[in-house]
Amino acid sequence: MTTEERRARDTRALIMDLNELIALCHNGEKGYLVACARADAPLLRALLASYAEQRAAFATVLQAQVVALGGTAETTGDLAGAVHRLWIRIKHLVQPGDATVIAECVVGDTAALEAYEQVREKALPRAVQGIIEAQYTAIRAARDRLRALHRAHRLQARNGQL
Repeated sequence: MTTEERRARDTRALIMDLNELIALCHNGEKGYLVACARADAPLLRALLASYAEQRAAFATVLQAQVVALGGTAETTGDLAGAVHRLWIRIKHLVQPGDATVIAECVVGDTAALEAYEQVREKALPRAVQGIIEAQYTAIRAARDRLRALHRAHRLQARNGQL
């Protein structure tokens, strides 16, 4: 295999990885919008809406990278994301409340982080690596904040404050 063929193969693999992350970002955006519609607390709704906007922006940045690499960028989420959003709706019917909404957002972000970690382990062009690291850090911060909110919510529920 020539150097040029190797580069082309690596570029195709990178485009596939980025498109998977784009689909995840779209899933996250849609998932956060579903969660926002199910949340009771106005501040939680605002937080979830901001995370939906963040994931849409992440997808846009990744799409630009795919196009710059000569690929066709993903424009939608995937089946796994649609199934998770359906699960959020069903679970919320059985267990209504903000704790359920928050817990499912944590699940979605944990799955996204795992996908980002797989891409982070690969040799990436410097510009792409910077984007992936920044998005990974932001998703991890969102997940950690939601975990803290979930713990606080559960504590309040146990103490009869909700």
